[in-house]
Amino acid sequence: MYYLRALHDVYRLWSLRVIPSDISDALLNCTEDLYLLSAQQSGILHQILECCDSRDQHLAGALACPNRPIAAHTRGQGAQPTHSEWAKFQVIVGKPRTGKSQVLKQLIHACLGDEKKVAVATPLAILATGYAQIFPDTTCNTLHLFFRIPVAPEDDHTINYGMARFDIVIIDEASIIDATMFQLIAGTLNKLVKKPVLVIAGDEREQQPLRTRAHTTSQVASILTDGTLHGVSPKYTLHRQFRCVDPVRPIPGLHPILSSPAIRLGQFSETQSTRQQRQPQR
Repeated sequence: MYYLRALHDVYRLWSLRVIPSDISDALLNCTEDLYLLSAQQSGILHQILECCDSRDQHLAGALACPNRPIAAHTRGQGAQPTHSEWAKFQVIVGKPRTGKSQVLKQLIHACLGDEKKVAVATPLAILATGYAQIFPDTTCNTLHLFFRIPVAPEDDHTINYGMARFDIVIIDEASIIDATMFQLIAGTLNKLVKKPVLVIAGDEREQQPLRTRAHTTSQVASILTDGTLHGVSPKYTLHRQFRCVDPVRPIPGLHPILSSPAIRLGQFSETQSTRQQRQPQR
């Protein structure tokens, strides 16, 4: 039911021209091709993987010591930073083409290689479907289903304790999440005995959340811009633009090399057609 309602929301946003019709294709394209991560991206990846290792060590120590509660060192309980860093929300932000999707994909691959249980949650059902096609070994679904977020005024919010089975939860396109929705997400995680590492990714400048009241739809602030996560979560900001894969319209009279969209890391990457054009005539 949650998934069907989320699809209905996607259709409504598409009809309002808020999201493009080929959004799932864009997701597939931006995560299919891998390239080497920059020093900053690698640092972010290793930092989050260290959080996963710290969580494992914490849970292993809690199980080895019967007098030590598993839920110790949780968010908002004044724990020591050396013990609770993994329990903070790991936030990755950046403009389009700065490598957010690449970091997330490398992170998912690394976690699956460590036999960790990974959940990918998105505000839109179509994005969850795209991730499921790329990562069939992960559990991908909407935020509404994972965290049982009410989608109708008559619905009640309940805690999904099944989220404790995951080692890491990745939330993409967080710019569409408002403070009210995030309170339900954080409230669910704080009630779990075994908390997963939570990674939140998005672009602060992209589509903001929409709220409908009395048949009127308006825009509200996102958790990435309203200060909800300010000062309580490590925030990694990506600045460098690594690639451009947007379609480029050919300019009359311009050399094909200069008008080619095959540009990566600021260097031209030859396509087959341009490679043939520069070969000497025999």
